Amino acid sequence: MNKPSTTTVRSTFHRILRAATFPVICALLIGQAQAQDEATEDTTWTPIRHPSLYFFLPSNWDIETNPTEVDLIATSQLTDPSDTVRESFTLYVIESKAAPKDLPKLSEEILAELGEEFPDYKHLQSAPAQHGEHSGMAIEGTYNEAGEERYLRVFVLVDNDRVYVIREAGENQTLDGLRPIFDQILSSMHPFSADLGQTYYHSYFFIQYPEDWQVKEGLPGTHVAGLSQKEKWNDPFIERVSVGSEKMKPDVTFEEYADKHFEILLTRLPRANEISRGTPLVGDTRGRALEFSHRGGGHMTTLYIVMVPENDRIFTLIYSGMNPDYDEMKPTFYSILNSFASPKAPGTVSSHP
Repeated sequence: MNKPSTTTVRSTFHRILRAATFPVICALLIGQAQAQDEATEDTTWTPIRHPSLYFFLPSNWDIETNPTEVDLIATSQLTDPSDTVRESFTLYVIESKAAPKDLPKLSEEILAELGEEFPDYKHLQSAPAQHGEHSGMAIEGTYNEAGEERYLRVFVLVDNDRVYVIREAGENQTLDGLRPIFDQILSSMHPFSADLGQTYYHSYFFIQYPEDWQVKEGLPGTHVAGLSQKEKWNDPFIERVSVGSEKMKPDVTFEEYADKHFEILLTRLPRANEISRGTPLVGDTRGRALEFSHRGGGHMTTLYIVMVPENDRIFTLIYSGMNPDYDEMKPTFYSILNSFASPKAPGTVSSHP
């Protein structure tokens, strides 16, 4: 079984990486379970959890999470007994405010690096490219490896203060029939900034909580709950943000589901008082929100509930607390809410169309 050559593994953009203000720490956590209910004709998918990027790779690919000078290398399986070349996917994350943000200028620097790494590199074309929600630049060319011509496609994506550089190398321009798979990988990428301190990953979603919050699984009706620190030792209530979900029912719209559950809460909880309703945007999805107070256990508690439809599920995020802490921590709740994402594994695609 052929591994990528030493030349291929070596960072194509060594100077750019060394010039970065600080390198990305390679703390990749590979999902142990395949993405649920998301299979292609020839491919099942594994979620890849990078500190600033969530995406999917085919489950049967070999993945190296601590290679030299890069963030990740993944190689495909050989497709038949006569196949001797394994196609490769290499990820570089340049995390630096000093990194170039202009795609044409960045492409010129990458081309110069390719010329230095491969003296016989032939540039085929550079053009803007769209993969899923991501607009970037695609650079295509060929190079020589052990006397054989190899195809190389580089996709460059700029997001906030990071530059994501993906190298796809293979036997020919179709990447030995795997080009649709590579396109799906690029479309599945979800860049994010870990601003709050800790990221919780679930098979359905991920969300961030402040570093000093306690994260608990298994509380009734939730996948996870983040519990804030007590302001005082005798605080009667710990402010928290929980996440639960339920599979969407085909005969009920999301709006009907949310409105029905909101009405149940307002009618059944003692002394419930509606404060506001809204339709907040969570990521790119419009949700439904209800804020209300009620008296329970002798204390007046306020809840902010946001329901979001994603990937055939309805997610319910609940922020609960008591004033004055509830109002003081509301900006933190909004930050937690904005960190929520439920990326979907790629859909059906054939490896050999």
